[in-house]
Amino acid sequence: MKQITEAPLSRLRNEQHENLMTAVDRMIQQETVAKLKLETLYPSFSKALSGEHSAMVVAQGSNSTIEMNTLDEEREQYYSGYNFLIESGLRHPRQECREAAAHLKKLVSQFGNVREKTEAEETNAIRNLVAAHASEPNKSDLATIAGAEWITALNTVNEKYDQLFNSRNVELQQKPSANVREARQEVDASYKAIVRRVNALAELSETDTMYDNFIDGLNGDIENLNRTLAYQKAAGKKATTDLSK
Repeated sequence: MKQITEAPLSRLRNEQHENLMTAVDRMIQQETVAKLKLETLYPSFSKALSGEHSAMVVAQGSNSTIEMNTLDEEREQYYSGYNFLIESGLRHPRQECREAAAHLKKLVSQFGNVREKTEAEETNAIRNLVAAHASEPNKSDLATIAGAEWITALNTVNEKYDQLFNSRNVELQQKPSANVREARQEVDASYKAIVRRVNALAELSETDTMYDNFIDGLNGDIENLNRTLAYQKAAGKKATTDLSK
């Protein structure tokens, strides 16, 4: 029994997300909505995807967008690098480092997955995370694992991002309103409903191969994206290692 694998939606860059969902839309139309029994779900998905396309056009029309994307990737690198440092600290030979890392891991977890938040929410979450490291005992724990440089770098790029975000909002006041992050979340909700429907139908029709083309095609795209993300993660780890030297 074939099933659609989970896609790393929250980890995708905007262009990657739009490309994946456009491919999903194309595959649905090739297989037909009726064949996949998506009559009640496809209209919502199609409408949400149109919203994402519109949001991307508006966002890409801003002079600040390219620089914002660069800063967003940079703060993700520092955020991931700091979490990687904490994970390394949990395995440190010295007990005080392991204890400090455990405390900081619990602290970071209180702010949730910042990559799944809206742009403004992510900026505020990172700002609050940085502020939390300035008070004891977190400040001492941070010093113990030698993580102050990471938090400083994360704070600097996050504030730069916030400044550009506010500037872009002013720039876009005369243009159609659009928020790519919120548009993505609407698409994701519709996409997940489609995946649940197709997987359920495929499970009920174990001897029927009518869903195989759609499932195989989508899983192939997801696998390619996972490979791309793994490469980006490896490149990011190399960059964080170079930074710590």
